[in-house]
Amino acid sequence: MKKFIKVSLIIIGILIVLFVALLLLPRILGLVTSDISNVDETGLQIEEQTVLASNNAFFDLEESAKVINISKESINLINDFISGKSWNEKLVGDLISGNTNSLSYFSNASRKTTLVDPTLSDLSKINTDTVLPPLNGWRNISKISTLKALSLSKKGLHKEAMEESLKSIRVGQLIMDSTQTVIGHLVGHAIKSQGLDSIDKILVSSNLNKVDSQKYVTELNKLHDSGNGLKKSYIVEYNVRNNSLDQIARGSMRSDIDNSDLPSFAKKNINNNYYFRLNETKQLNANYTREQIKNVDIACSDVNNISEPSKIAPKFFIQMYVTENAAGKIIQDTVNSSLSSIYKKRCEVETHLNSLIKLLEAN
Repeated sequence: MKKFIKVSLIIIGILIVLFVALLLLPRILGLVTSDISNVDETGLQIEEQTVLASNNAFFDLEESAKVINISKESINLINDFISGKSWNEKLVGDLISGNTNSLSYFSNASRKTTLVDPTLSDLSKINTDTVLPPLNGWRNISKISTLKALSLSKKGLHKEAMEESLKSIRVGQLIMDSTQTVIGHLVGHAIKSQGLDSIDKILVSSNLNKVDSQKYVTELNKLHDSGNGLKKSYIVEYNVRNNSLDQIARGSMRSDIDNSDLPSFAKKNINNNYYFRLNETKQLNANYTREQIKNVDIACSDVNNISEPSKIAPKFFIQMYVTENAAGKIIQDTVNSSLSSIYKKRCEVETHLNSLIKLLEAN
């Protein structure tokens, strides 16, 4: 009996030691292992661009957004006019005449060759709280410009209508070529696409001669998208995420983490130096960003073959418990996406642009 009790106590003692060791394992591993010292940021820099304010289309678009005169109620009406669902020449005329100043700034922007957003000039300072320019205002004035183009076309002024439509294509591409967030890039994409759509409608009833058609072929050939702007937008987002990771490491995003959709394991262990390694997480971010940048160069015929990034965070608790930088991997998994819809949209717009060029060449 005494022997049984002795053996039982030994087993219980071993179990207690194992339990304590298991509890202390992350702390022990945190002491004997360390974060990587440097992050490989090869290819993740953007060359700083300086331009005189007078040559910067950004400020024209800013002024255009400030003086735009569109009520919330009229937005749906404008969309209906552009789509062809309805048309009211008087209301269209009122919208155009009421936005003469805004259209003038928009025209100025379309004549410039550079757009630099001062907000994004220092990528080390941008984060999720950075105030972005009024991108919705940029889209809305391009819609008024499109209304003007369609109105001119309906009056038989096809050359003037083409010139007005080209403004949206130029401005859209200017935005796309500039250093922007992904949202900003997509706004440029939408503005350019809107300009292409309006040319589609104009060409249905146009009477352009061979000389005019060739002129617009030359103009449109200057407005292909190289993809460099999209690459820069990924680098901007990379810096936004990195700066947020710095804030997490400093503890200044504690409430944001607590109120996020992250798994409870990540929330509880975000301050544990074994489960959250700042540089290792930044390296995951860098690797992911480089992969997205590489995908920009994939041919449109292969865009549908872009696969979703593999999940890197452990699935089960026991795996999480013994995995270095588990919280960092969980955070990265919330970012990882193939972004295939962006590549598909880009290809659709390029295809549309090429089809318009061929149509004009055949005129």
